Amino acid sequence: MCTSFTLTSTQGDVVYGRTLEFTLQLRSEVIVVPAGVELTGTGLAGEPSVGGRTWTATHTAVGMNGLGLRMIIDGANDAGLVAAAFNFPVSAEFETVAEADAAQAIGCHEVPLYLLTTCSTVAECRAALADVRVHGPHMAAYGGQVPMIHFAVHDATGASIVLEWTRGRLDVYDNPTTVLTNEPPFPMQLAHLAEYAYLSAEPPAPLELAGLTLAAPSSGGGMQALPGGFLATNRFVRAFWAARSAPAFDAPAQGVEYARHILNGFDIPPGSVMTPAGTGESGGEGGWEMTEWSIIADCTSRAVYVNTFAHQGWTRIDIAGISAGLTDVVTIPLPARDRFHELSR
Repeated sequence: MCTSFTLTSTQGDVVYGRTLEFTLQLRSEVIVVPAGVELTGTGLAGEPSVGGRTWTATHTAVGMNGLGLRMIIDGANDAGLVAAAFNFPVSAEFETVAEADAAQAIGCHEVPLYLLTTCSTVAECRAALADVRVHGPHMAAYGGQVPMIHFAVHDATGASIVLEWTRGRLDVYDNPTTVLTNEPPFPMQLAHLAEYAYLSAEPPAPLELAGLTLAAPSSGGGMQALPGGFLATNRFVRAFWAARSAPAFDAPAQGVEYARHILNGFDIPPGSVMTPAGTGESGGEGGWEMTEWSIIADCTSRAVYVNTFAHQGWTRIDIAGISAGLTDVVTIPLPARDRFHELSR
């Protein structure tokens, strides 16, 4: 269960926000991949970062990894490009790669890493994907399962696309909503969103009946039919309308503030969503889903903000500053728990 969106300032600045929910604990840390480092994709044998395509990073990327792997689940690069993976457990079906093409292969979980370290725009991402073969490795760190995922990509100009491998081939969709959640495939999400085209942040007009005026009992009537619950289709609609209704802002810093508060609306109360073991929804592990972390990317200032389940204070990471002087990939743990400040007279 993950939810994402972008906000755009009056000056064209793009701010991206996303929550990540899962049952399997991903043990994510901040990962910094400096430009110039050599990277290798996961080959057909499924050993992480071994046997696949080798490339040299031309962009520095910062984001959140998972399961101790050299991967970026969600992050941004020094050109303001954002790339992120989202659970897609029913429809995902990656390429079947022949041994002859193994040297061009990367694992599906490495798509954001590959794009963020080689591309600066959505247009470049489209072209870059034509040169790689994306397969679904069975990964020991993931309970022997294939990570069933699809992807959101945004750039600093405001361009957005969705990448979905289904039926063994890639579909690239322009994404004017800038929103992505999980199942079903993106065209079906749009069809469901169309059912809520009448919603509005403005209050509805009162109903007039032969001199009787019936008005909504409180503010918020224009969003009365906004779908609730945690289904991905409902979160897609809510994220679209939350982002669409955000007040105009002139500077990225204000957009970051708005994004923080929108993300709060998608934080799952602990224990509210249970998933059985052995399913793609849970990463193979049964239990309750949690909002493990949330991330915001300021595509203009080239900064990433992160908070976690146990540490709700946001950590700001300047991409240029954190990567200065690095010659290899590093991971950095985030603060373990919140520190509460005592107020006294």
